[in-house]
Amino acid sequence: MGSSPTLPNFSMGDSSIGRALKTSFCTPCPFILGENMNLNLKDHVKDKKKVHFKSYRCGILYYETELGLEFEIPVEETGTGTFNAEEKAINFMKWIRKQISVIEKELNA
Repeated sequence: MGSSPTLPNFSMGDSSIGRALKTSFCTPCPFILGENMNLNLKDHVKDKKKVHFKSYRCGILYYETELGLEFEIPVEETGTGTFNAEEKAINFMKWIRKQISVIEKELNA
């Protein structure tokens, strides 16, 4: 019997294929802005509104406000924090504000 073929050893970190895979799998997900999306930060956090966990991908937690605004939280910014499926929106103002700023810049470009 013949020997099995030798396969190249691809490391995710040091090969061009690894870099391509990282890039293609870890690019940020585009956010879809609804026609009537509310970009007022206070409206997203007032009256004990909540945020809901949507997904996790490549070191980023994705949440959505009750008004439908999706925003991301890089895990590296969370320290040892606990992130539940549902949280008070007021505790996420930092990241909601960042997302609103990104959207406003895109709309004004």
